[in-house]
Amino acid sequence: MKKVTIHRFTGAQLGAYLDAVARLRIAVFRDFPYLYDGTMEYERNYLQTYLRCPQAVVVVAFAGQEVGGGDPDDPATDDNHGRLIENHFGLL
Repeated sequence: MKKVTIHRFTGAQLGAYLDAVARLRIAVFRDFPYLYDGTMEYERNYLQTYLRCPQAVVVVAFAGQEVGGGDPDDPATDDNHGRLIENHFGLL
């Protein structure tokens, strides 16, 4: 079994994981109840918001070296900023 680690990225730090998080979003939102047929172009554009906002955070879960999960949070659009991290991961 691969070791699972969780890391918090802000701003430009997310750049290295942008495509992996975009692929995960497409896969997750493809299933019920979302049934969203996303594209890499749209997701890359959407995730640019998190690269540009210094207060935005993306929590990325790794299984070994592989990205296995991601949760973006932008305080400008989300009043739950940091709640997931504070309550479940203790990273702040």
